[in-house]
Parts: sequence; structure tokens; C-alpha cells
Amino acid sequence: CDSHTMVRRSRLAISRFKKLKMDFCAICCGHRYCGVGIYESYYKCSSCGWKGDPNRSP
Repeated sequence: CDSHTMVRRSRLAISRFKKLKMDFCAICCGHRYCGVGIYESYYKCSSCGWKGDPNRSP
């Protein structure tokens, strides 16, 4: 697909359970956790549905 309709999205890089646990700890302890490494970004083509990183060679 050569169309330029790439949309940048982010998804959880860790399991949902681990994220819930971190959220729970943050609420209980009253401090925020570092968000680095929790989300990873990827690109999605809105016309063909391709997902990945266009800068990385396949």
C-alpha cells in the first residue's frame, strides 16, 4: 500500500493486568508512576489496515 494515510497510534506495551496493578498502586500510594515504556507507538494505514513502522524495513 503506497497511500499516505498513515495514522500514528499508541498501544499498551505491558499486559492489561500489570497496568491495572500499577494504577491501583498509584491511587493507594498517592503517587504517579512513570509512563515511559508503558505505551509503544505504531502506525496504521486507514485505507488498507496495515500496521507497523514505515521507517523500519520489513
